[in-house]
Amino acid sequence: MRPTLLLLFACIITVSAFGQEERKEYKNEFGLDATGFIRSILNFNIDPTFQMPYAPTYYLSYRRKFKPGNIRFAIGGSYGREDVPSVHSDTTMFQRNHSAINIRLGWEFTTELSKRWQAYYGLDLRATFTHSYNEVQFYNAGYANGRENRNEILGVAPLLGFRFRINDRISILAEGSFSLNWAKADRRDFFTPVNDTYPEKPDKNPPTIRSTYTLFAQPLSIFFVFDI
Repeated sequence: MRPTLLLLFACIITVSAFGQEERKEYKNEFGLDATGFIRSILNFNIDPTFQMPYAPTYYLSYRRKFKPGNIRFAIGGSYGREDVPSVHSDTTMFQRNHSAINIRLGWEFTTELSKRWQAYYGLDLRATFTHSYNEVQFYNAGYANGRENRNEILGVAPLLGFRFRINDRISILAEGSFSLNWAKADRRDFFTPVNDTYPEKPDKNPPTIRSTYTLFAQPLSIFFVFDI
C-alpha cells in the first residue's frame, strides 16, 4: 500500500511541476504596420469627403526584450522619381524626385494588466530626413524654375501603448506619444535656360529656417507583431 501511495504522490508532484512551467520567453519581436489593412477591412475613413491613402511613418518595428524593459527600434521611408518633358523641346527632360527616411530608437517598460493585455511606456529618440528636387516648378522669362529642399527633424517623445496578445507569439499594438521636435529646413532655387539664347543664372539660397514645436500622435496606428 505504501509504495502505491508514494508512486501516486510522485506522479502528482510531476504533473504539478509541468503545470507550473512558465511559457517560453521570446527575446526578439518584429512588427508591421497594419493600419491601412485594418482601415480597408472596416471601411474606416476619418473624413469621407476627402479620402487620402494611409502612409505609415514606420513600416517595420523591432524589439529586443530584457527583464527591466525593451529596446525598441522602427524604420520607414519613401522614394519617388518622375521624368517630365519640357514644353519647349521634344528631347529635353526635367527631373522630379523625393526621398524620406524616418527612424526611432527608444526604451520602454511594461506592466501586465491581465493574461491578454499589457501596457507599456517609455521614451523615443526620433529622426526624420527628407529631400525633394524639382527641376521645373514653373516657367518664367525663358527659364525653368527649379527648387531643392532638405529637411531634418530631431525629436524626443514620451509614449504610452497597449498590447493585446492573440497568442503567446502574436500581438496587436496601439500607442500614442507626445514629441518635442527641432527642425531645420534648407532651400535652393535654381534656373535652367530653356534654350541657348538665355544665359546662366546663379542659384538663390534663402536663409536656413529653424523651428521648435510639439506634436501629439494619437493612437490610431495598429501594429501586428510576432516573436521569434
